Amino acid sequence: MYTLKNIEEMFGFSERTLRRYLSKGILKGTKEGTTWKFSDEDVSEFLQTQEFDARVKKNKFIQLFDFANGNGVKEDTVLLMFYKEKLSMKQSKDISLFMKNLDYGFQFNMTKNSRGHLIQFIGHEDDGVRLKKFVNEL
Repeated sequence: MYTLKNIEEMFGFSERTLRRYLSKGILKGTKEGTTWKFSDEDVSEFLQTQEFDARVKKNKFIQLFDFANGNGVKEDTVLLMFYKEKLSMKQSKDISLFMKNLDYGFQFNMTKNSRGHLIQFIGHEDDGVRLKKFVNEL
């Protein structure tokens, strides 16, 4: 089970946006007391929505545009984009938790499509190497 905070961290949505999606039925979950809980199926269904897809595409475009134009890019900054086939929800969560342990600031995005999961990272080259190694070992 996942919490609202887990969903925020995994996909980069604000709590306010996720609560709006809950009220509109775009994101489904179960409320236990004051806490929202989400199953693998709830999260998987959310990943298939138009709202999720549109937000991800917009964020990717902005990040790539900024990187290409050198906005906020330091000398040791790298852009990594690679596919990993067939990640489970647990593996996706493990990647998100791994990202919390990186040493430098970064931009990160992970989306699922027909080829697998597209992982996009903009950040310090040392962190990029660590991320790539971690994902390859899953």
